[in-house]
Amino acid sequence: MSGLTNKASVFLLELFTEVKNNVGKSKLTKTRDRGKNKFSCHLETLNMDADERHLPIAFSSEYPPFDASEKCNLQGSCKVAQSSLKDPTSPILTKSISLACGHVYHQCCLQHFEYKCFYCLKYIKNEVTNNVESIISRIKDQDFRTAIDKEDVQIVDNDEPDELAHQTTFNTQAANQLNMALEIFMKI
Repeated sequence: MSGLTNKASVFLLELFTEVKNNVGKSKLTKTRDRGKNKFSCHLETLNMDADERHLPIAFSSEYPPFDASEKCNLQGSCKVAQSSLKDPTSPILTKSISLACGHVYHQCCLQHFEYKCFYCLKYIKNEVTNNVESIISRIKDQDFRTAIDKEDVQIVDNDEPDELAHQTTFNTQAANQLNMALEIFMKI
C-alpha cells in the first residue's frame, strides 16, 4: 500500500512542479459562435485546451468574468456605483471579493445578495429547472421497467495481487522515485 501512496505522491509532485514552471503561460480566449460567446483556456502544463465546461461556473453564466480588471461584475446594479454616500472611497464599500465561481463583487454588493453569486445562482436555477423538465418528459415518454440479467453481473472473489513477491520491489522503487521528485520540487 505504501508503494501506491508513494507513486501517487510522485505524480502530484511532478505535476505541481510543472504547474509552478508554467505560471502565467496559460491563455484564456473568447470566440463568438452563432451569436453566443464561447470560452476556452489553453492549459500550458497539460498542453491542452479546456472549453467552458471545464472552466469555473461563471463562464457558463450569462455574464462571464472575462475582464479581470473589473471591481464588481454587477453591471447596472452595483451598489457602489449607485451610492450617494459621503465617502465612496471607504474600504468597506470599494473592497472587491473574488468568488470561487470567478465573479467579482464589492463587499457591500455581495452582502446585498446575501453572499450568493447573482449570476451563478440564476444559471443554476435555470439549469435545474431544465433538467427536471427533461427528466419528467423522459419518464412520461418511456417505460422504465428493465430487468437485470444475472449473467451480466460478475462477482470477484479475489482482489489480491497475483505475485506478492513483487510488492516489496515495487514499494522500494516507489519510495526512491518519491525522494527524487521531492528533491526536484524543493529546488524550484
